[in-house]
Amino acid sequence: MRVLIDNNVVLDAIVSRAPWNEAAERIVLLVGDGELDGFITANSATDIFYVLKKMTSTAEAKEVMGRLFKVFQVAAVTGEDCERALALPMDDFEDALIAVCAENIAADYIVSRDADFLKAKSPMTVISPIDFLEKLE
Repeated sequence: MRVLIDNNVVLDAIVSRAPWNEAAERIVLLVGDGELDGFITANSATDIFYVLKKMTSTAEAKEVMGRLFKVFQVAAVTGEDCERALALPMDDFEDALIAVCAENIAADYIVSRDADFLKAKSPMTVISPIDFLEKLE
């Protein structure tokens, strides 16, 4: 199963943000164990690095990102993707761009805990980490 993981879920796992970290960590472990085909977007990678750098140091953020890239595949973001995202009936451009990237990689789900993204009119199914894990059981 292919899943595109939103940066909020990745960060929940990396920095153990309670109360969301347990579900996020389980999903990351499933990807790491090869039970899921996990992706992040290229623009999510920059956002994750920025947050990690603010919380730690550049060196530590680079180390964590290196480990992340060994677990997750990175979905490219092109200018055409940005234009397609603008055309979607979604208010949040970042969420729309993630949806376009999920389409590009033929993802089964986008996993996010962003309440607005979960309710948005995304062309791809957006599911919370807890609901996603329940589907797998």
